[in-house]
Amino acid sequence: MVFVPFIGIDNHWKSVTFAAALLDKEDIQNFTWVFEMFLKAMKRPPKCIITDQCAAMKAVIPKIFPHSMHRLCMWHIVKKFPSKLGVVFCAESLFMEKLNKVVWNDSLTPTEFEHGWRSVLEEYKLSEHPWLNEMFELRQFWIPAYFRDKPMGGLLRTTSRSESSNFYFNHFVQKGDTLCQFYMCYESAIEKQRNSYYQLRNGDSKFPKPVTETQIEKDAILHYTQKIFYKVQKEIKAACYHMSLADLVVVDGMKKCLIRDKYVKDKLFQVDLVLSSNDVTCSCNLFTRVGYPCRHSFYCLGLSAIEKIPPQLLTKRWMKNSVEKYSTIHGQASGLCSNEEMRRATTKEVWVEFQGCVNEVAYDVDALKFLLAGLKSLRSSGREMVQNPNPTKNEVIANLLGVKPSDVITVHPPLQSNNKGSRKRILSSSEKSVDGRKRVLRMCKTCKLMKFHDSRNCPKKGLKNNMILDPSGHKLDCNPLISGADLNIDEEETFDEDNEGIPRAYGD
Repeated sequence: MVFVPFIGIDNHWKSVTFAAALLDKEDIQNFTWVFEMFLKAMKRPPKCIITDQCAAMKAVIPKIFPHSMHRLCMWHIVKKFPSKLGVVFCAESLFMEKLNKVVWNDSLTPTEFEHGWRSVLEEYKLSEHPWLNEMFELRQFWIPAYFRDKPMGGLLRTTSRSESSNFYFNHFVQKGDTLCQFYMCYESAIEKQRNSYYQLRNGDSKFPKPVTETQIEKDAILHYTQKIFYKVQKEIKAACYHMSLADLVVVDGMKKCLIRDKYVKDKLFQVDLVLSSNDVTCSCNLFTRVGYPCRHSFYCLGLSAIEKIPPQLLTKRWMKNSVEKYSTIHGQASGLCSNEEMRRATTKEVWVEFQGCVNEVAYDVDALKFLLAGLKSLRSSGREMVQNPNPTKNEVIANLLGVKPSDVITVHPPLQSNNKGSRKRILSSSEKSVDGRKRVLRMCKTCKLMKFHDSRNCPKKGLKNNMILDPSGHKLDCNPLISGADLNIDEEETFDEDNEGIPRAYGD
């Protein structure tokens, strides 16, 4: 079956799993069901969805999430360039290096991107390439220049989070797992993900070391999580050492700065600062796309002697306290939702109190007798309160899961499906070349030939002492350098376990 995870980004810039589904086939009907169930569980549609070039999802998303922004993952598209244009061409020429400067540059406008794209393709005479022209027609779905003003939260520029999530879950599951085993492994993976989140959350109590002497960096330490702070710190450091002022104009209570970036040639960035409210906007649109101020904005704030980040530039999703009003500590929340968890917590508390009582009276015989009498009285009273002192196995399972087992079985073992990405899929040219480099010719001690096998898996391993046996057990002469084709024995032919040394070609 196909594992379909829904992946997002938490306030520590880490992948978080919102939901997951198992499908027997990647078609419109199944994706419609998945998205409907996701919407039912989350109560609201996502603001943005990043997928690969799956035709089924492209048809379903506008119907289920009509107001959500659908974009294509850049990582999946760029990965196809070697297979579409040639591995040698992409590796040995400067084409990919020049094209990446245009494709991944989110500071370009749509007009600048189109000019750069055409220039690179004309230089390498690829203007008529059908696949490149198809990708250019889809540029509004995967090129950052076309959604510079959209809040993407860093989703598009990252490598495929869904692929890395699949790699993460593969550490917990194995081929051949049953549905129940898979669910238990999935729960373990989610629990580890939660534990990692709480470790990062506890790490926010530590304050990173500032690299500049600015007060605005010290203010950023108080607000952002550690992972996000290091990104903001990089912008503050660049504002201190790599920015310069090209022009400054104050008009109607607004300071307009033209800023020159040391690492971006032939381009100036305009920053507008409203003096009354300290509201800042920059032409690079980093704050709009990702959610934290850019280096140009920090440079303009420094020119105005502003020592704290304006509140309107502090996005809630990157703050240390971003989840406090939505959730509580994991242990407390689960205890309120599960009777079994509450029973375990109460049992643990009873044992702690019991051991504490014993320790307090351990050296007084009279006190111990008094405690023993009290415990016997409590035990008899508690026995009368319990309606079912010896629950059955089904009752224990029902209490553990919180629901009673149904008399009608609706969930059956899934049907086997052969989808894209399975082990029988057609390998690309790049994968074949990599696989070929892994295989090395070696001298086989059995057949004395240079082959891709050794004596352990040689097809002539059953030929002892350079002889073969006929059905009656008599030895026949055999040339030690004779090939498997001359013997009419396939290289993958196996031998009978009951008649060792007799090939099946001579056997039954």
